[in-house]
Amino acid sequence: MASFIKILGLLLLPFWYFIESFFKSCRDLFVPVSLRNLKDLSAEVALVTGGGAGLGRNLAIQLAELKVTVVTWDIDQSANEETVCMILDNGGSAYAYTVDISNPEAVYAAAERVKGEVGEVTLLVNNAAIGQFQSIWEVPDDLIQKKMNIIAIAPFWVINVVEFY
Repeated sequence: MASFIKILGLLLLPFWYFIESFFKSCRDLFVPVSLRNLKDLSAEVALVTGGGAGLGRNLAIQLAELKVTVVTWDIDQSANEETVCMILDNGGSAYAYTVDISNPEAVYAAAERVKGEVGEVTLLVNNAAIGQFQSIWEVPDDLIQKKMNIIAIAPFWVINVVEFY
């Protein structure tokens, strides 16, 4: 009898998940965002690495539209400041820090500055990367090391300095 119940459960479980996902999809398609219960993020401070351009910039702007205080870290000072200006022009709150996250000392120093000037970071978007559009055979060793530091190692440095509660 117990094996029959297990088999019945295994047969019904996919059906249940299908029905659940169908109703969630219908809700997402037909219920306007303004009527959904969205979390209030106005008291949050978000750190967006690579916030100077591309996806990082777009995420920073969208977070600011949700009334989040945005802190952007980018190695490109002018692009980073441009992102912050865009946010400030739209009535948001944002701070730009020029940080090379491939350098752990720079990450730790910037984190201390952010903590002192803005406050505790409560949301983290690890987005920084290096766009290099050439054959892997043409990339110099120092650039490969920098890419690995930014993409694979730096997220650990950033997570270590962000104190989540």
